[in-house]
Amino acid sequence: MRSKTNIQIICKLQPKSENPYCIMKKYIFFLFLAFALNACHDDNYEDTNFIPDITFSTSVNLNLPQSQNLRIPTQFVVYPSIGHRGVIVYNTGFGAQSVDQYLAFDLACPHVVLTSCASPMDITDFPELKNSCTTDNIFYNFELGYSRTYSKDEENRQIQIEGTAYELQQYRAELINPDVLRISNF
Repeated sequence: MRSKTNIQIICKLQPKSENPYCIMKKYIFFLFLAFALNACHDDNYEDTNFIPDITFSTSVNLNLPQSQNLRIPTQFVVYPSIGHRGVIVYNTGFGAQSVDQYLAFDLACPHVVLTSCASPMDITDFPELKNSCTTDNIFYNFELGYSRTYSKDEENRQIQIEGTAYELQQYRAELINPDVLRISNF
């Protein structure tokens, strides 16, 4: 039996060096991750929503007659006693396994100070919403889980608003069991 020298023992105890390609892949991955996270930030975005935050959590029984439409994809229900000016809840139709099956938005107009308009937004042309207190030519449309702010020209075509964009105040809407939907802002 041959005995090992001290150098052999020390070399065996040292960690194996990684393949240079593996090290390079890690650096490239972290570099890509840094660029991707930086790209998610919009420098022009400014939260100009005039709707103050409130804390609430409410459960809605989907078996009640006033909530039956929420079982049907692309249908909505308005709950006037929730939020600032009521909350509109929309079934996106994405299915029970989706986190975005239900969307909930406050009906207070986000570009108007609450004290200057006591009425909820007009939902006559749903999914388009508009300020019911004045005709300021600003409209909101939410589809696929986000709201768009736009104006309209003389021929009723949508025109993107330059500068400040307002977002509808969105709340969490989650199915906590097949018959109960929880609406909250946390």
